[in-house]
Amino acid sequence: MAAWVPRRSGTFLMVSGTNQDPERRHLFIICTNPDKDGQVLLASISSKPEGYSERYDATCPLTQKAHAFLNRASYVAYRHARIENTSVLQKRLANKAIEPREDLRPAILEEICAGFAKSAKTPPECQIFYEQNKSR
Repeated sequence: MAAWVPRRSGTFLMVSGTNQDPERRHLFIICTNPDKDGQVLLASISSKPEGYSERYDATCPLTQKAHAFLNRASYVAYRHARIENTSVLQKRLANKAIEPREDLRPAILEEICAGFAKSAKTPPECQIFYEQNKSR
């Protein structure tokens, strides 16, 4: 098996459980290629809540067809977007804290990336990072 390299359109599951659900994992999308410092922008995917939730961000809803891991209506949780160094991701991979999955289709990735500028919940540093690195 080839070594996993964090890059644009890559996806992975990361352990994000609570005391009540320690095995819970979230899907993350790598939205940029590494910059000169090895940093990438990550988007977090969450299940769409039932009814109203102020945490829900309607900027980029996703269906089950968006990725093989999704088994219900989901959305991009832009408020959880973050910039991460690829060396940290590689360490998490070695520690089995992340599990690489299949790449995201280009059309879905473009929808997700367009949302960084549209969502009021995107952290400003993530909006700036995306604008500076979207063409990498």
